[in-house]
Formats: sequence, C-alpha cells, structure tokens
Amino acid sequence: MTDGYVKTYEGDDFNKEGGSFKGVIEKTDKTRIVLLHSKNAQNLADRPELAETKGKTAEVFIKVGEKLTLTDYLIFQKQFFEATGKHLDEEGYTWLPGSTVKKDSGGIRVVRADCDSHGGGRLSVDADDADRLSSHMGCRLSRSFY
Repeated sequence: MTDGYVKTYEGDDFNKEGGSFKGVIEKTDKTRIVLLHSKNAQNLADRPELAETKGKTAEVFIKVGEKLTLTDYLIFQKQFFEATGKHLDEEGYTWLPGSTVKKDSGGIRVVRADCDSHGGGRLSVDADDADRLSSHMGCRLSRSFY
C-alpha cells in the first residue's frame, strides 16, 4: 500500500489525540456498494458532483448517510495510483465521514485525508470537528468515489 509514497503525515488531532490508525473507528455495520466512475477525478474540482461537496461540513455528509472510510480511501488511493501514476486529492482534502477518532475532551472528530503533492506524494491524514467548514474540504460521495 505504500509504494509511490513517502512516510504518511499524521496531524496531531489524528495521531496524538486520536490514537493514529489504531484509534480509527469505522462505520462498517452494513455491506454497501461503492460505484466507480470510469472517468477519474483526481481532485474534487474535477467532477461537478464532487465539486459541489466542497465547503460543506462533515455533519452534512454524516446526516445524509455517507460512510466513506479511511480504509476505503486508502484502497482507492492505491487503485488510482496504479492506474494513473498520480495521487488522489493533490488539491484539497476529502472528508471520510465513515471514520472517526475520539477526542480527549469527549466526543469525536471526523477523519480527513489528501495527498500532499508538494511533499513528494505524501499521504496526509488528520481529523477535525464535524462542524469545521473549509472551502478546501469536500467529500468523495459513495456513489462516485473517483
């Protein structure tokens, strides 16, 4: 899974407070189908339905039942790299509403990921409060991952 990547960057809210990869809680209670478009979208802005997700909080995606997990994201990141030689999300971040980590103060944070093109293809994983709003973050919808 790490071919083509330098060491993964883990933000403090994901790594120190959230327990890193071992601390991830994934919502995988039901079998689901993830459809893949044959026209790849390296970045969220590359497809209109994905671009529309930018600037929304993770709460929005959780409320409508999106459950893309960190495991899903890592698998599709590898598939995309093998097919194209490029990494997903070199511009912007993807919310992973199916994956959370605990906060020391109680509650949870939602995991997000991207690939830092300036860091030599370094995968970056962090977590934020579900109500965080950023024009750089969106979600790869389960019906149109890439």
